[in-house]
Amino acid sequence: MNFSTFLAAAALATFPCEGTVAETLLCADGEVAIESADRALSLRVCSVVERARPLLNACHLYQSSPIVLQVGDHGTSLIHGCMGTYDPKTETIRVSDPGTLTDIVSAETFMGRMSAEKLFESLVVHELSHGFLKQTAEQRALCLVDHEYTAYAIQLSWLDAQEPGAVDRLLGDIKDKDVSYLNDFIALAAPDLFAKAVWAHFSASENGCAFIGQLVSGHASLYRESN
Repeated sequence: MNFSTFLAAAALATFPCEGTVAETLLCADGEVAIESADRALSLRVCSVVERARPLLNACHLYQSSPIVLQVGDHGTSLIHGCMGTYDPKTETIRVSDPGTLTDIVSAETFMGRMSAEKLFESLVVHELSHGFLKQTAEQRALCLVDHEYTAYAIQLSWLDAQEPGAVDRLLGDIKDKDVSYLNDFIALAAPDLFAKAVWAHFSASENGCAFIGQLVSGHASLYRESN
């Protein structure tokens, strides 16, 4: 399927943005298309995609099919507290516009302590991680905790690379966060605790991108370790 055909199919799943008309911008890599009413924001997202790709590839995550990334003021149309989504059926990512994020995220969370701009970019990276993981694993479905571990690990790595030391300041004390915290329930019910556990585990010298590679290949799964 070429990208033109893919875009036509993905358009059927496009969410409405009242009062705005989204335009499509194909990023320079030709593999990601941005749909937004704000061209400057679309260019910014393309820049994030370009800069994040080496990090994703270094952690054994690759893109094999086109992805559409939709940006819009659609916070009220998503599940409460959800700032972004990835639909594996349509290969579509949806991320709330930076201007709406402060209305969705609690200021008491590590994401709420970020500026809207940094949070927005890190969410793009988080959702790209889900997409690349699904495409790299191909027909083998990964469980929720493996997906969220990967997405948080890449998101936090991105933040740390952009501003060394930022993750430690955002998360605070991450000592003694063992693998028991890395499970489906904590990922959904206590994302800050989950993020701390992810960073503590991922930052260990024996884990990092090598561990994500094991998740991708099926040689490891946090589901089996935590249930």
